[in-house]
Amino acid sequence: MSTRNEPQQKQQLKALEMTPRRKQFFRMVSEGLKVGFEGEDLSRVENFVRYCKGELEYKALGPLHQPSEEYVEGLRAKPWWEPQEFEWISEMEERSSIVIDEFKAFWNDPLSGFAKDSVNMNIMGKGWSGVRLQRLGEWIPENCEKFPKTVKLLKELKIPLAVRGVMFARQVPGSGVSPHTDGRNFILTTHLGVDVPEDCWIRVGEEKRSWENGKALILDTSFEHETRNDSRRDRIVLIIDYWHPGICHLTKAEQEALAFVYDLRNKFESGEIPLEEPEEKGLFGAFKRAFQQ
Repeated sequence: MSTRNEPQQKQQLKALEMTPRRKQFFRMVSEGLKVGFEGEDLSRVENFVRYCKGELEYKALGPLHQPSEEYVEGLRAKPWWEPQEFEWISEMEERSSIVIDEFKAFWNDPLSGFAKDSVNMNIMGKGWSGVRLQRLGEWIPENCEKFPKTVKLLKELKIPLAVRGVMFARQVPGSGVSPHTDGRNFILTTHLGVDVPEDCWIRVGEEKRSWENGKALILDTSFEHETRNDSRRDRIVLIIDYWHPGICHLTKAEQEALAFVYDLRNKFESGEIPLEEPEEKGLFGAFKRAFQQ
């Protein structure tokens, strides 16, 4: 995630030095793809890895488009997408009362609470917090138990959830999220209005829009975006991250390989995989053994 204070590509390239940690990551990526996808044509995924290494130069596809080195070629890029472009959005809007009512019950519980747990709180700001249902592709049982109907609905909709997250996000009055980009051009994000007062907005690229209760906004967060709540009460939205529809044009093997790379990246970023872990242990060892059985 980066801010507008420094050109996106310049900032990303600073982080591309081949440190021991990065060498370990890309070694595990290479070995994992060979072991798990032997005989498959993974040229597009291999190019994705080359972008990640900084060997290929990614391209911005419009004003304020700021993709990162985690870049998939050939995907359509636009700040805003429309609900009719996704079959599951209309059903989610029709059944949004399930989400809204369940959130109200949660909000009335004195033991409920939001966490300021973003790794980029300097960008998100003091007024932002969230309740995560899913993070890095894993459902969070203790939070899902508080929203069983919402989780059931999300699973029934068969949303192609990406390995990033699903969460209720709160913005307190007089606060906002600073301009930034999430970088990854292969993930889209939907915001479902849950409890939205007037005088709240989100800008993606050059256009501002406002949330509505029970309605969805669909955005590409590889474009610069920011939010603001100038009302006198909290703003609540349900945020859902999922694969860009262009990913569906990849083969099943390519989709699984891309998910593997991104999941491995998340585990490195979270510290789940320690530095210079022996290859026969941990995630790679488990992955390798699974495909050798």
